Amino acid sequence: MPAYEQASIIGFLKTLQVLPPGAKRLVIADRSRFLANGPAIEILDKWGIRPTSRILTTCVAFVDCSWLNRSKHHVAMNAPLKLPPQTATVSKISGLPGCFARFRRRQTVLESGAVMFVSGATRCVEVDVEGLLSRLRAGLLALTITAFVVALPTTRSRADSVGALANLTGASTSTCEGVLTDLTGGDSSMLLDGLMAGEAEELLELVAHLAGLTPAPGTNAAGIAKPAFRDMAEALEEGMPDHLWYGQIFLDIRYADTNRIPGQVVDIGPVAADSAIWSGHYLAAEAFRYALARNKVAKAKNHPQASVWGREMARARQRVNLMVAGAHRNLNISKNWKAIGLYSPAFDGEAGMLFRNSFPEGVPTWQQNQGPNRDTRIFGPVPWDDGTNYYCMSSFTRDQYTGCVLGLLMTFDLVGPDDASLRAEVGNDLMTMADYLVRHEWSVVRPQNTPQDATPAIQPLGNGISWVLFMTEAARHAAWVADGLTAQAKWEATWTETLATFGPFLVVDQNGLVQSPNQSYFSHNLSHGQAYNNIRLEPDPAVRDYFRQCFSMEDSTTKDDGNAYFEAVTYALTGESQRLNLAVQHLQDWLLYYARWTQPTDLSARCGIDFQCIPQDQVTYEARQPDGTWTAIATKQGTSTQQRTDRVLRIADERQPQDFLWQRTPYQYTLAPEASPLERNAGVDFLLPYYILRFHTEVAPPAYAPWPEYPQRSR
Repeated sequence: MPAYEQASIIGFLKTLQVLPPGAKRLVIADRSRFLANGPAIEILDKWGIRPTSRILTTCVAFVDCSWLNRSKHHVAMNAPLKLPPQTATVSKISGLPGCFARFRRRQTVLESGAVMFVSGATRCVEVDVEGLLSRLRAGLLALTITAFVVALPTTRSRADSVGALANLTGASTSTCEGVLTDLTGGDSSMLLDGLMAGEAEELLELVAHLAGLTPAPGTNAAGIAKPAFRDMAEALEEGMPDHLWYGQIFLDIRYADTNRIPGQVVDIGPVAADSAIWSGHYLAAEAFRYALARNKVAKAKNHPQASVWGREMARARQRVNLMVAGAHRNLNISKNWKAIGLYSPAFDGEAGMLFRNSFPEGVPTWQQNQGPNRDTRIFGPVPWDDGTNYYCMSSFTRDQYTGCVLGLLMTFDLVGPDDASLRAEVGNDLMTMADYLVRHEWSVVRPQNTPQDATPAIQPLGNGISWVLFMTEAARHAAWVADGLTAQAKWEATWTETLATFGPFLVVDQNGLVQSPNQSYFSHNLSHGQAYNNIRLEPDPAVRDYFRQCFSMEDSTTKDDGNAYFEAVTYALTGESQRLNLAVQHLQDWLLYYARWTQPTDLSARCGIDFQCIPQDQVTYEARQPDGTWTAIATKQGTSTQQRTDRVLRIADERQPQDFLWQRTPYQYTLAPEASPLERNAGVDFLLPYYILRFHTEVAPPAYAPWPEYPQRSR
């Protein structure tokens, strides 16, 4: 018997207390065999073993062993045992390797009882420990000790896979058989082997969507992926083409009528100017989606499973490629933006100036007005490498850079390992943006002030310490992973200088007592995306701990805001299960929020009843007490005529419809301008935290490393 089998069996028997602690050897009587309809194998439920999903459950075969003598002759045994609780049938088991091989290929649950039958050659086990037999049941001997993965119920045959798909979709069995054959590349009989109910259901749902079938609502979760979450993610992805134009996303689009028929878009919405930031957030979501599918392929138990998940990888990769192409154009087309007259070439544009969006010359005005009376931030025509002229929206901000870099960084790390050319391009783009900003002292120099004013203009951006560190850390990371020694030396030196110059101010930049809990709430969204990468990418433990300490100050103010994205990020950084649970709960609440997104409700009449309405700029400062409670220590009275609530509003029934919910204050009760029955929101505020949570629960679970709670916060 191999050493690893010996170790597993001995360890298990010690656990059962049928072997003394000092036992070290087992003797196997290889000549013993059973004939057809051989013995029952009893799963040791009586020993406290409880098979659950994906648990390695140790089993021992017991039979009436009166036939066994010391000369170890072959004896036929057909005596059934009392039915134990858990059952399955296999064709043959022979040792640990054989057990795993057989259970991967064919398992059948018996409806009538809880007996596992083994036919064929089975080894008889004799334990070389004096007095052992007296400790086993009278007249019983352990015949086979093996370990296998119990996954009940699972589907084991082509008929089961076909029938399950037909039941899920209502399609005919012939249609389902053809679909499965096509998607799995042939034999689909093993498609659901070894999967728990939620995993099998998710896989069948994916098959249905890939084939253009409509699955019924599911009933089983796969990890944090509740059926409603999976349905929402698929629905949002299916509707995404109406939001995607030229590699850019536009969150709130308007349709011709309230039926919102796909393809009948007449406006790209009031927040089109923020396309770069949200394109980056969506790109990040798709990178996480891709990494999740890749992990499913890597862990597939057979070729059919890998084949189906490979198609999901391809779907995610298609979106990644589209968004990367849009970002690449928007941050590099500025190299062709020329100054006018005497200002050229001194003030000509350079690569690294990130435009908010860009559209080909000649698009309909509902996409972009390119006429003489257009928005003064739109410049063009500017030629691009594809031979097309584009009109590009300027007004450069750290918001747009943060979103774009967030998406490119996640693509670089999660998709780049599978494509060297993609990683090289994305890495170069990350360094290009940071290089431009460093050389221009965190400002953008526009070749023209407006389309009507040819005077160059300087636009400072260095108003965020965390952002400056984020941009430099991203370039440094790209250089070390995908570039040569020259770039690595350059960015290591740049990082050292940037950290020395800006790092000491991070403790002020992220202090919750300095930031408003309500006004400019979008800055908290930016800092969470920045902190996620600043902390995870920093190789120096001391610097990383400093970043965590600084971010904990902001987290103290925002952690109770009912924000699934913030909770997903902080779960990934701390491994705290409470944050995971809250994120899942708030995504569940988001589903109810999204169901009423087109019909906002003004809550003004509830002031003084369900909550108090206070000036927007009023802030209460609180201190944490030794018992964990918070006590108000001071209040800065507000003077604003605009009001907010004095408590965080519920997501499901009180939050106002927003473009990206998690960047908006949870204290706003007045009507938001984004929503109407004619509009549709892209749902990136669902997809990003959803895929982050799936990645960090299924692919890369974080270590438990909570930071100390900062003892002060603002409300």
